[in-house]
Amino acid sequence: MRKNSLMATLGITLLVLFLSACDKIVPNFDKTPYIEPRDIRVTQSLPLEGDSLVITLFFRDGDGDLGIDGTDSPFDFDCFASPYKKFEGREIPVVSTIPGLNYNGRIPRLKNDDKAGPIEGTLNYRLQVFYPQQDLELDKDIQRNDTIFFWIRVRDRSGNFSDSVRTGSVVVLTK
Repeated sequence: MRKNSLMATLGITLLVLFLSACDKIVPNFDKTPYIEPRDIRVTQSLPLEGDSLVITLFFRDGDGDLGIDGTDSPFDFDCFASPYKKFEGREIPVVSTIPGLNYNGRIPRLKNDDKAGPIEGTLNYRLQVFYPQQDLELDKDIQRNDTIFFWIRVRDRSGNFSDSVRTGSVVVLTK
């Protein structure tokens, strides 16, 4: 009887030790950011203004330094979005004739403390596709009812770039 009691106590002790160690397991992600596109959608269409898009990305970063805040230069980008469109059966890069137009932007800081540590989750990257105010070059600019997609990559505060990933497609400027 005493042997059974000892075995039960030992089993319970090992189980408690195992379970208490489980919440201390920290994922071991690469310090280079990883992103994976999950969704792209038009969230608002305004005639004569354009479409607001949201690109949802899954992310993972080993040292948790994704995103920039107001202390960084206002000209710093950490999300780089290159638009492409389907044109005459091909997928071509959008090389806008509108000076200075790009779809790069900033991801807000995803971890508020400065402690290095892994993070993962999803983020929504918002951008605006503008309604063409004039007849632009069909094979360069985004036009009404174009099917577009983006190649996206992100950079963390340490300067590490993720791989470029392709979003799904969406039809824009339908109104």
